[in-house]
Amino acid sequence: MTKGLKISTYFALSWGILLNLAVVANLEIALPLAAGGQFESFPTAIRVVYLFQTFWLLFQFKIFHRLLNGQELKSKWLINIFIGLGFIGFWLNLLSPSNPEKINSIALAIVTYSFWTLRKN
Repeated sequence: MTKGLKISTYFALSWGILLNLAVVANLEIALPLAAGGQFESFPTAIRVVYLFQTFWLLFQFKIFHRLLNGQELKSKWLINIFIGLGFIGFWLNLLSPSNPEKINSIALAIVTYSFWTLRKN
């Protein structure tokens, strides 16, 4: 994996974590970038879902960092789950009615490709 891809992946995961935290905190900046851009204020249920997504992204960040440092992953299927959910998230963001939310598909593509590359190796 190239150094540029590693840095891009760290950035993409950080972007996802910060965006999810902005939704959880109901920050105005996140309104057009999440949940289809359809809310003036995020409902509690959406905020809870994004809280769980934040933990998922933190977990991905941790696994990505471990793999880059040469640590062995006991559950090989976990990378396949990251790839599958990343692929689904990519399309959901790309097909969003909110044009600003479509930007998130770039970060998801980077993360998904990185895990695919790591799985290949």
